[in-house]
Amino acid sequence: MVAWAVNRANKSEDWLALLLYSADLLLNPSPAKILGGYESWHYPRQFNRQLRRLKYRHLVRPSRIAGKRMFRLTDQGRLIAHGGRDPFERWGRAWDNKWRIVLFDLPTHRQSARVRLIRWLRQHHFGCLQRSVWVHPDSAVLPKPTLQEWAGDAARLTVAEASCLPGYSDSAIVIGAWHFDEINQAYEAYLRVADQAAQLPSKARTAGRELANWLRMERETWLDAVSHDPLLPEPLLPAGYLGKRAAAARQRALADLRPQWAK
Repeated sequence: MVAWAVNRANKSEDWLALLLYSADLLLNPSPAKILGGYESWHYPRQFNRQLRRLKYRHLVRPSRIAGKRMFRLTDQGRLIAHGGRDPFERWGRAWDNKWRIVLFDLPTHRQSARVRLIRWLRQHHFGCLQRSVWVHPDSAVLPKPTLQEWAGDAARLTVAEASCLPGYSDSAIVIGAWHFDEINQAYEAYLRVADQAAQLPSKARTAGRELANWLRMERETWLDAVSHDPLLPEPLLPAGYLGKRAAAARQRALADLRPQWAK
């Protein structure tokens, strides 16, 4: 039952990115009128069913303009379509040239606490300079209850803000703290998937199922790439970083799909 529910939710989320870039607002959202061949995906009215599920989960909201029925993505829907974080907002945010550093030395009998701490650091996209030295460019991630547990025990854990002294570079911290070779490999995999969008058939008989398969593959490869990316502010992005190129390719691929099927 749980697996079925998750699968149904994921199938609905496959549409979110398509809506984000190709139809942020949908006029009279019926499969035949808007997306042509989409009605061949599994069964008639599949698109409307997905919209109802997205509405139930508060990922889209209905509205009317000039008497016409429309759907818009909610803020939460946009975030899920992006993979949980808006990469364009993250890249464009300001940086105050300070690093937030978490340093810890937990005893062996606190192994469970160490595992919990490292899991939290990874979930919040800290970079690991050493096993017990983690960095992040944003002040907004601190302080948190996970870290406040040791607020009075600096010998076990402490949090500091720091800037590089002359002769030392932020770029060296970035390269040392995050595995951008692996991140770029994941984006390369996504770019290959994005390139396949142009090869999707345009005929209604075959478009639906192949589109559904591509949407699922697109979503999986994008989430795999962006989930490992700290999405650093623009000044900290390393040379050769492929995230922005992949995001642009995603915009183009998804935006081009709706006109192709709406003919």
